[in-house]
Amino acid sequence: MVHGPDPLHLAEVFGLDEKTAMRYADSARRLLETNAESWSAVAASADDQR
Repeated sequence: MVHGPDPLHLAEVFGLDEKTAMRYADSARRLLETNAESWSAVAASADDQR
């Protein structure tokens, strides 16, 4: 994810159609946001247990 979920980069590197690259990038953004939120919740929970 060095370039982030960039549709243009995905389309060029993997030879994807523009719409497919945009869907993949949107999915990657959602996964990154979800994982970041989950990780924050886990960290907060660990702090509460101390």
